Amino acid sequence: MTDYSKMTSEDYADILSDVVDDIGARGMLTVPGVFEALSADAAIHNDVLNRWAEHNPDKAWPKFEVWMTQGQGTGDEPVEKYDNLEDALAAVKEMKDEGSFAIKYPDGQWHEWNKEAENERH
Repeated sequence: MTDYSKMTSEDYADILSDVVDDIGARGMLTVPGVFEALSADAAIHNDVLNRWAEHNPDKAWPKFEVWMTQGQGTGDEPVEKYDNLEDALAAVKEMKDEGSFAIKYPDGQWHEWNKEAENERH
C-alpha cells in the first residue's frame, strides 16, 4: 500500500496543476461544480463579460450612432458610436464646425433636433 503521509499540500497542488494542464481549461469546465464555482467568482464573471463585450461590440450594448449628413457622409458607417445619448450629443457639439451630423438611436429612430432646440429656448 502506498504511504501518502509525506505528501505536502504544495506537492499535491503542483501535481494537481499538472493534471489540470493535461485536462485543459475546456475539459475542466465539464468537471461537476467547476463551471458554477468559477462563474460565481465576481472577478472571473466580470472578466468573462468584459471579454465577450470586447469581441461582440454590436451585441454587447445598444449604441447611439453619430452620422454625417448632407452628402458629407463617410459611407455606410457612422462616424462614431456612443453608449448613451448624452455622450453622442456632446460629441456632435464638439464636431459642429466639421459639418452637419445626425444621431441614430439604438432602435433605429433619429434624434429630433427640433424638440431639443425647443427645450433649450425655455
